[in-house]
Amino acid sequence: MGTVLAGVGSICLGMTPLGAAQPAAAAAVADGHTRDSLFEGFVEPPATVRPFVRWWWNGDKLSADEIRRELDVMKAAGIGGVEINSIKFPAERDPLNITALDWLSPAWCAMVRTATEGARERGLTADIIVGSGWPFGGRFLPREHQTKILSVGRRKVTGPSTVSLSEQEMFDGVDLTLHSKNDRIFQTVKFARLTPAALDRFSPGTDVTGRLQGGRLTVDVPAGEYFLHYFVVQEGFQAVINGAPGSDGSVLNHFSRAATDFYLSHMSEGMKPHLGNLRDHFRAFFCDSLELEGANWTEDLLEEFNRRRSYDLLPWLPYLLQKTGRMGDAVESADTVRAGPELEDQIQRVRHDYWTTLIELFRERFLEPYIQWCRQQGVQSRVQAYGHGYDPLESSMLVDIPECETWLNMHTGSPRSNGAQSINNKFTASGARLAGKRLVSCEEITNTSNVFFTPLELVKIAGDESNLSGVTHSILHGFNYSPPAAGFPGWVRYGTYFSEQNPWWPFMRRWTDYKARLSWLLQQAEPQANIAILHPLADLWKQWGMQRDPYPKKVLPEYAHRLWQALHRNGHNCDYTSENILCRSKMQDGAAVFNSRRYDTLLLMGVDTMRPDTARALANFARGGGRIVFIGRTPSVAPGLMARGVQDQEVRATMQRLVADHPATCRIVAAPAKDEDLLAWFQRVREQCGLVPDVAFASASPHVSQTFHRMGDRDVFFLVNSSREQPATVRARFRTAGRTPWLWDAETGTRRLLPWDEAPNALTLRLEPAASRLIVFEKAAAAAPVRESVPSDAGAQAVTGSWKVELTHLDGSRREVSLDTLRNLGQLEGLAGFAGRAVYRVRFSAPAAEGHRYLDLGVVREISEVTLNGRALGAHWYGRHLYELPATLRSDGNELEIRVTTVAGNYAKSLTSNETAQRWTKALPARPMGLLGPVRLLRAQ
Repeated sequence: MGTVLAGVGSICLGMTPLGAAQPAAAAAVADGHTRDSLFEGFVEPPATVRPFVRWWWNGDKLSADEIRRELDVMKAAGIGGVEINSIKFPAERDPLNITALDWLSPAWCAMVRTATEGARERGLTADIIVGSGWPFGGRFLPREHQTKILSVGRRKVTGPSTVSLSEQEMFDGVDLTLHSKNDRIFQTVKFARLTPAALDRFSPGTDVTGRLQGGRLTVDVPAGEYFLHYFVVQEGFQAVINGAPGSDGSVLNHFSRAATDFYLSHMSEGMKPHLGNLRDHFRAFFCDSLELEGANWTEDLLEEFNRRRSYDLLPWLPYLLQKTGRMGDAVESADTVRAGPELEDQIQRVRHDYWTTLIELFRERFLEPYIQWCRQQGVQSRVQAYGHGYDPLESSMLVDIPECETWLNMHTGSPRSNGAQSINNKFTASGARLAGKRLVSCEEITNTSNVFFTPLELVKIAGDESNLSGVTHSILHGFNYSPPAAGFPGWVRYGTYFSEQNPWWPFMRRWTDYKARLSWLLQQAEPQANIAILHPLADLWKQWGMQRDPYPKKVLPEYAHRLWQALHRNGHNCDYTSENILCRSKMQDGAAVFNSRRYDTLLLMGVDTMRPDTARALANFARGGGRIVFIGRTPSVAPGLMARGVQDQEVRATMQRLVADHPATCRIVAAPAKDEDLLAWFQRVREQCGLVPDVAFASASPHVSQTFHRMGDRDVFFLVNSSREQPATVRARFRTAGRTPWLWDAETGTRRLLPWDEAPNALTLRLEPAASRLIVFEKAAAAAPVRESVPSDAGAQAVTGSWKVELTHLDGSRREVSLDTLRNLGQLEGLAGFAGRAVYRVRFSAPAAEGHRYLDLGVVREISEVTLNGRALGAHWYGRHLYELPATLRSDGNELEIRVTTVAGNYAKSLTSNETAQRWTKALPARPMGLLGPVRLLRAQ
């Protein structure tokens, strides 16, 4: 059994304050290593790897002095860069009679110059969002460059009869319910078609578009039941979400190269006269998440579809298109053609072809031109490459800095959470790895609900979960431009309350130092994975079309976005792959090799639809000794209408031969049942298929996970306990050889050798709540290993007495209370709205013979600092609030002082006339705050 090791930051030792780092030179030689540039960068990471912030320029109500002031605030908190993000002013706040600056105006450009030059003077990096809000757009776009949707309306009719509809009736029939509807929409009836109401086989129906005359569609209906389908092109239908003045208005047509070029040129040419070379100001131009609310049309779509897919799309539109709701989600309706099995199969194949065409056009006419434009300006492209139009994996391979997002909510760190990372993180990180990129950016701690109630502890948990999903750099969501005159809470657009008015802001540097060291190490390392997972994207798209990621209405299979986590929690590491990647991979020595990525095992998640060339690639992989796990089924059909028949047969035959010829390495396993424990299910699959983990946990935990990286001859494992409440003791055996384990402490910037059992390569790890471990296996072993003791509950002594509590409110007021028993401060009269710092003082006795080694504060909401007999013992901003005591306590009495810092939420909730505070707290319950205890003295085991 290995030595029990406490989680990082779980104990504050002596006088060393949490987060303090040794000078790099001293740290590099004190542990027996020779000077080591990698470790020196870990001790003092450069600003480029520190967390950046999304800097919301609320309403572009700006001044140069305030820009410089806020840069100083961010710099002091350990922020390494800013993303300038012009955005609509929050309506509920007082604008202080400050004039808004129009986007791209000379005055606005002057503020941008102030920000970029100010950032450079402070050693910070500057990015900038293209346009403002999202998606790209602006009031300056001419009609031909505005976003377009082909909307369908239907009228069920019975003949023989004559049906007549006015244009206005048809416009009303396709009225859109959107999140961000534009106030001016251009509508044109484009097509009309009459089809039977029920069909077993495809019929093109009757084109009745020519019956539209004088603003009225008049159709003679033959005997029987029919649907009259009318199709309306709506131009400029969506407005930029939260666009700032000058870049509000219609969204861009992302399927038009001319529109893309016009928009991008408008921005660069508008800035250059005032800024000169843009590369002198910005690292990257940023494209935020693509939330096109159903955009699906461009003038040459039918021609491009015919050219690419070799058949006419027009007669399929009545069966293909559905009404569109908020954020582009399809609205299910009974008013549609009843299709028999044969026709339904054809419709699904056409739907796959349709979305494939849109993805191709989007890449060719928006994404690739955007990347080219960025490079022409001498800056990098930074893109959240997911949503309608993006290939979820391969798009991230194209951009310079692929980005995903991690959300924080009420359940983060609780058993109800399946992780803060969005479903796109693994796609984005996998695409980056396949393309050889180590910088994976993340819009992190995205928060649109729990703004003022979020503690720094949850920031850590969510950030750690980002890293587990493959993220190597954080862009915080976000820092609000808000002058001091705006008062509390200031101008708040969104985000976790990253503000100097937040009570825990003075501790922010502890997290940014921790995060910077993680980012430094992860950006230098090569992530390891020998398993690749193939999603059934073709099946998803043919059944329901592309989804609004990262919030899909449909998921296929139900466990699709949780499987990778089950692998990692069972000690394995994996990437996502695609059919294109598999077809382009070299199959050699039992592995699929693509660039630096090498996979000896492929997992297919319920894949039914597969291209014949992908099936042949799998056969080659299996012949070379590669292992394939088919979950639930083997592929049986090819995608697309023109593939029906011969290509379907080829896929089925290839799969049948593959499974028959390689029964030992190609297995079909039962899919997990709905709500089945995926951890236990994958353990059975692993045993059945002979999969070997990188970290063999004696028992998998739903809140403990890991990643594996390699740097030269170093193996790096990052282990995380994502629970806010539950500690975890795990025994782990690492798949590494000839190396010894070192703990690299990302909070303090130090390292120390860990004792372990060399034969089984095992460590027994004690991970306190929210704790993480960065273990580096390397050949150096000059220093003596440090063995840590573990506190024991046996013989615990409660610290009791009359507690004197000094309260310093966020509003500047002060108050003192006395407590015989520790309890939630919010339960005391007049303190329901308290936020700030509470200093608890008590005098207690502790006989020296009892041998107490630790002080355990119990439950603390949220941050604690401890002083005992005038000696500072450190601070805790997450996890277990456990402190190592001095060698002996005084038997005649000890003076204990505990300083607790709260969140701002209860105070914000108490401000009933403050619209901003109420917007983010009214629907939320008040939270416990202060020192809840019990406070105890503990012995060592």
